Amino acid sequence: MAPPQMLPNSIPRPNTKPTSLQTAMNVDREQFRATTLFLRELATQHLDLTQYFSTQCPRAIDRVMQEVRKHPILQYYVDGWPADIYVRDWVSRQVLRNRRDCHLGDMHDGTGKANEPPSQGSQPNPSQPRPQVRSDPETSPRCVREDRSATAISPAAGHVLHAPGSKDPSFRTFLKSCRPSLRPLRSEFRRAGIKTVGDFARMARLEAKYRERLLREWMRLTDLEVVEVEMILDTMKL
Repeated sequence: MAPPQMLPNSIPRPNTKPTSLQTAMNVDREQFRATTLFLRELATQHLDLTQYFSTQCPRAIDRVMQEVRKHPILQYYVDGWPADIYVRDWVSRQVLRNRRDCHLGDMHDGTGKANEPPSQGSQPNPSQPRPQVRSDPETSPRCVREDRSATAISPAAGHVLHAPGSKDPSFRTFLKSCRPSLRPLRSEFRRAGIKTVGDFARMARLEAKYRERLLREWMRLTDLEVVEVEMILDTMKL
């Protein structure tokens, strides 16, 4: 709880967005967890989690801020700025997760009938002779396997990911073509030693716990940036 000598609406907002909201608020871990849980429940109750904060209904935002001003901790911060920072980021993450889940579901299910058994009319007739297929050396399974070992397709951006040792396309162009664009994070990727499209593809194959550590501790990405990168990595693992 905030010190008793503090007056409501008295703690100013930092000039720049804090790297750690808990540190900027100067609260302990339990207070921060309780506060963020309150904000998530509040946002879930009043806001549309399929829309970014900038497109939310102003009246819904007003209802959220009215509750924030009554909160025993958040009331001490000017205009409830910790709530503004946290809710904006949290809502953005929910929107991206919803879109990612829909995108992955569409890619997996296709028309939504992938798991349905084939109709009776589509079953092959065992009494009919099978057509003779002439083997083409250029499309034989061996050639296909060798071709796939040399390159791989990125569903996220439609790029060809070249095998190590081959010539990579521009990493900057690849990042820019991702949706959402990862071009603003190019310096962070370089800091972690990820300088080519091949490096990025190898990151997609890391175990989740190592990839999480790489994104958060080495690259120092925000929660929203981590979700955006994970969206692209998930499509590359399909």
